[in-house]
Amino acid sequence: MSIDLKNKRFLVVEDQPQPMNLLTTLLKDLGALEVFTASDGEAALTFLRSNDNIVDIIICDWNMPRCSGIDVLKFVRRARPEVPFIMITANVDMGSVKLARENGVNAYITKPFKLDEVEGTLADIVNQL
Repeated sequence: MSIDLKNKRFLVVEDQPQPMNLLTTLLKDLGALEVFTASDGEAALTFLRSNDNIVDIIICDWNMPRCSGIDVLKFVRRARPEVPFIMITANVDMGSVKLARENGVNAYITKPFKLDEVEGTLADIVNQL
């Protein structure tokens, strides 16, 4: 699978070091122009407020301290509705999936995730841009 990420800037929001490192490494290996990180939803909101229009795609965990991924998604949909938003979460119940979709998530990946699943989702998102 070939994905062209060379002109794409990502924000990865994840409070656990291992998934954060896996996602960051994957994006860099796929040629992402830049990968920004935030360790929780509040840090993501602070970053997004002070770096308007800098990220092209957001990959965000749902369950985090201080501010959830749904809160980040709602902010992004108000501020930059065109930015693709991928939610990564262990919340697999239909209520959670429905809530994410109602708030405009572009893709929903369940934890624990496989790197090829993330790569396939990224390919789908990039091909729609």
